[in-house]
Amino acid sequence: MIQSLKDTITRLTAEMNTNGLTMPQQVLAFYYLFNELGITFNNSDKTQWARFINTFTGKNYQNIRAELNIDFESKRTRKNLRIVSDLFDELFPKIRQKVINDSQ
Repeated sequence: MIQSLKDTITRLTAEMNTNGLTMPQQVLAFYYLFNELGITFNNSDKTQWARFINTFTGKNYQNIRAELNIDFESKRTRKNLRIVSDLFDELFPKIRQKVINDSQ
């Protein structure tokens, strides 16, 4: 068990930068949190999402807006999904499973 935790920490440290999640990873985290709350791209405007995420994170609005066009088939998105899934592990296991399913 302890070795497994050490391996997980080592892997996460290698995958994540020291400043926390990247902006694309933050956008993905918000995507899954919003969806869990029933807010989707079908019932809301991505402009509102971008404004909220921009205010919350301080990241560039235009970059956030562009990142909201999520390509779940891209290699980069799949890598980011694996990183984001670990974020949800303890507090939101149901969301984590959705992220894992989308990353495969």
